[in-house]
Amino acid sequence: MQPFIEVKQGTQQILLNGLPLTDLFTVLTFCLLIVTIIVSIRALKETARSNILSSSPVLVLKYVSGREQDSIQAENVGHGAALNVRVESFYTTFLNDMMHIKGEKVVSNKTVHTELKFEPIDILLEGKSVPFDTSKSKGDGFYGPDMLAHVMMTQKGKLTFRLRYSDISGVRYISKITISKNRIKVAGHPRKFNILRRITYGLYIMSEKMLMVFMHWPLASFKQRKLNKEIKNNYETKER
Repeated sequence: MQPFIEVKQGTQQILLNGLPLTDLFTVLTFCLLIVTIIVSIRALKETARSNILSSSPVLVLKYVSGREQDSIQAENVGHGAALNVRVESFYTTFLNDMMHIKGEKVVSNKTVHTELKFEPIDILLEGKSVPFDTSKSKGDGFYGPDMLAHVMMTQKGKLTFRLRYSDISGVRYISKITISKNRIKVAGHPRKFNILRRITYGLYIMSEKMLMVFMHWPLASFKQRKLNKEIKNNYETKER
């Protein structure tokens, strides 16, 4: 259908298919204004995101094997300094297969309940890595603070932590990181540690502790009794 243009006498209005061209121009101008606003907002968001990424620290954890002892280190692969770097404690249990003999009797071993505890790092500069102080970690006997990282990595194969830190402007972040001897996996980008994530994080820590106390520890104790029986039988068989 061809457009029909006419001039309305008396008002001097130009009509296109019966509609005044001035109204069409108004509608087109309004639509163009809306598109311009949307494009401008998106450009501003992208610019703000780029500015944040160019000035925000991004932290990862890595497992480092040393001559004297193994350690878990934090490395800043982003931009800008990271402040008050924290990792939540890691709770686990180990079966004690170290045979204890007292006189002519095999002493029953108890499960080893351990806590790999990380002291906060005050500041971590861009491009730097710092080992965590784990001297306040808790273990029993052989599983002292110097051996926990090595034993946990050997037993578990991989460890998952939640890492919290803030940038110099005071914005706080949280990220989930899984590490093994040969791989680092960051589950998503660091996210702002807002009120909702604080509540979620608190519930996660509470659930982990409850699972450890009411499920993992009793199950480990049950397995330890079976292991103790096997150790005792093997020892008595060798003595004969």
